[in-house]
Amino acid sequence: MPQTEMCRDKYGEILTDEREVIERWKQHFDEHLNGPEAEYQDEGRNEISKDEPVLATREVKKAIKKLKNNKAAGKGGIGVELIKMGLNKLATCQHQLYFSWYLGHRKRE
Repeated sequence: MPQTEMCRDKYGEILTDEREVIERWKQHFDEHLNGPEAEYQDEGRNEISKDEPVLATREVKKAIKKLKNNKAAGKGGIGVELIKMGLNKLATCQHQLYFSWYLGHRKRE
């Protein structure tokens, strides 16, 4: 079955050439992920205020437990049942990932 991959450039024009599409995605992510915030200098502000919410490991576990069984696996091929089997380790890793992101996000503000 033929597959068409295309996207629009900054001005709304449709790009169909594979190289142009790849270059546009690269440009998109460079703008959004590697913009001015990527050049941030650490100012030593990494403490967390008690007024700000922090995601707890128990909240991650609770969210994982709420996932419905017998659903199709995602792109990675990992089903909900498998995720639930590794609940403790996954919740800890997910919490650490969120916490790292949260600290980095706060530094940029």
